[in-house]
Amino acid sequence: MGYKSPSRKILNLSLSKRLQLIGCNKTLIEFCEKVKLPRMKQYWEKKYFSSDKIIQDYQTLVMMHEPTEKYEETEIPIRDPDDAIFFQLAMSCGAKIIISNDEDALALNGYEGIKVITPEVFINAYQKVNPTQSIVSAS
Repeated sequence: MGYKSPSRKILNLSLSKRLQLIGCNKTLIEFCEKVKLPRMKQYWEKKYFSSDKIIQDYQTLVMMHEPTEKYEETEIPIRDPDDAIFFQLAMSCGAKIIISNDEDALALNGYEGIKVITPEVFINAYQKVNPTQSIVSAS
């Protein structure tokens, strides 16, 4: 993720408290698994990071919210059942947007009033609504 990428801009919005990222224990576990994949190690080292540092940043930026039992048991008609947690979490906390590049999540767009959009679409919409607010790079 480059410093000018849409995903980095979303992190910058979170750092500046203009956007709240929400996760839960299941999303944290999945995140930890992904950043610790062997193929990721060389990427983090090039950026002078470690998987532990990235996980620590996640825990700092992401507000933890466990889905309520009502939503945790909700069947989500998604191709990858592991992705159901993102919809269950969104329904539980009242989020209306999931920002993702995941093809399965994008294919289910519009489920229960929850829009799934890519980081690029989100940043473009955010900048149209807030034209005078720049999204600066945080190093």
